[in-house]
Amino acid sequence: MKRRDFLKVSATGAAVAAVASPAIAQSSPEIKWRMTSSFPKSLDTIYGASVEFSKYVAEMTDNKFQIQVFSAARSCRACRRWMRPPTAPSR
Repeated sequence: MKRRDFLKVSATGAAVAAVASPAIAQSSPEIKWRMTSSFPKSLDTIYGASVEFSKYVAEMTDNKFQIQVFSAARSCRACRRWMRPPTAPSR
């Protein structure tokens, strides 16, 4: 009697595994984010940490999740105007 129960349970488990295997084999979509740092590239310690973080994330996800890091001056117009060196007033 126990042998029949074991066979029923193992057959059910095999059927569930066969149905679930296509869901596991699906590939995840590639995701790309843009991240703006508050710091300029010249501050390597602070800005470089975000670059390293993006590399680690890409490495852990086999490049399925990529983060592209930008300095503040590169990504927003207001920041570019603010970070621009002052000019002499026109006469």
